[in-house]
Amino acid sequence: MAPYEYDDLMEVVKSLMHRCVKPEVVEKAATAAQLMKIDLDDSKNLLSRHKVVLGVSAQALMAKAKATDLQIMSYQTSCQKFLVATIKKLIERCPLKYKAAKAISCLNHHHHHHRLFRKKQHRNIRKNIKT
Repeated sequence: MAPYEYDDLMEVVKSLMHRCVKPEVVEKAATAAQLMKIDLDDSKNLLSRHKVVLGVSAQALMAKAKATDLQIMSYQTSCQKFLVATIKKLIERCPLKYKAAKAISCLNHHHHHHRLFRKKQHRNIRKNIKT
């Protein structure tokens, strides 16, 4: 179970971040260490409240609700704050910050196969560029 933990936790953190953090900020972070260093308190890194991905059900309920614009804005802001707090807590408690978690991921055969596949792709791309 532990060898799969690193990659799975990376995907969970990234998917949560894609809901409320600007895509270019998340995509810059290639490693867990870089992902953990994203400043979630800096509003420059966060999406505006109306672009936060709340989900299909929440969007449908907001459309049906007889709420004022101020109430909807307040709801979106509180959802964004909840997502940020959840990500912070997950980062605080998850083992991604430990080198041992990344080291044990080398036992994940899917991770190793994927890395070899990417190396072959890069080699083919370099070969095509040279010719």
